[in-house]
Amino acid sequence: MTTSTRPNDDQLGALLRDFGAARCWTQPGQTVTGVGTSLSDWCWPINYTADVPSVQMMPVWPNPDLWDEKPRWNGNNKWPLPIPWHPTFVTGRGSDFGTIIRQPDGTDIEIQGLSTVEWWHALAINIRMVGAWRTLIGQGPCHPGQWRADGIGVLPPGAPTRGSQGPWRKTNGLLTPQMLATDQPWSGPLRLVVANVQHGPGATAAKDAWVEHPNGRPDNPTWLPRGNDPRCLPSGTHLRLEISDHGIEQWLGDTRGPLRATKLRFAQGLRDHGMRVSETGTGDPIIESVGALRPQDKRAWADLGVTTDRHGGELGAGLFNHAGIVAVAA
Repeated sequence: MTTSTRPNDDQLGALLRDFGAARCWTQPGQTVTGVGTSLSDWCWPINYTADVPSVQMMPVWPNPDLWDEKPRWNGNNKWPLPIPWHPTFVTGRGSDFGTIIRQPDGTDIEIQGLSTVEWWHALAINIRMVGAWRTLIGQGPCHPGQWRADGIGVLPPGAPTRGSQGPWRKTNGLLTPQMLATDQPWSGPLRLVVANVQHGPGATAAKDAWVEHPNGRPDNPTWLPRGNDPRCLPSGTHLRLEISDHGIEQWLGDTRGPLRATKLRFAQGLRDHGMRVSETGTGDPIIESVGALRPQDKRAWADLGVTTDRHGGELGAGLFNHAGIVAVAA
């Protein structure tokens, strides 16, 4: 992995505006004018075991297509992995199906791609676990209808973390409605998902970060160049907005009610704390959040005036037209 030392690091913010969405590459002249969040697709709900009377330990298997990608399993090599589950727990939608289970001692279980095992998954898992012969005579431990995942991390408090682009847990920078309900400062930058992240041989990363896809993105977009392309952001880049209070007021315009205060705090937070490139996206940039699929989260967002996915997606719509975007030195 190569750390980014390019002389134009001060201009990295312009890369989000000019090349941060897939449409900027496929439709010349398109730019990114703001960023919002999703309340359903690609969100990461936090489910609390302390909130339910009891949990069932559910066995989870690794996706056999991803079994050998060791960073996805955060050191776990014993399968199946039992995780606590309750029928009220939810996962995000979209392609990630991500969820976080928080236990009373502060341990987080981060699970990506949680879905049911199909027969072909069970076949591949059982051949790997017990061999082809025992699988053929029905002695394999994995069965269709159980659960499998694309990645799991069991993370006690203070334990090292292998995130997609750096040593950051999913909860580091995950937007919650509580962060926009008060004027308390955030603990750090928000998690930014953006399309133009460097990938493949020669790609670079910010200090203390690493390249998410050093061998190239698995979806292999033909429109995105590989390596250290000057139009692409190094993994883990920390950006923030340069905007005055007056500029924020101009952006808010005639927005009224609770939504005005919510958007005000969102803009101030992106100015004071910023956002960190944390995941590679395939569409427009978004800030990762807990979403609104849990009833508690839905009510909390509604209290802020954010009642639909459109409201979430437009949380920072047009904000970049009133602000500069600059890189934060590590």
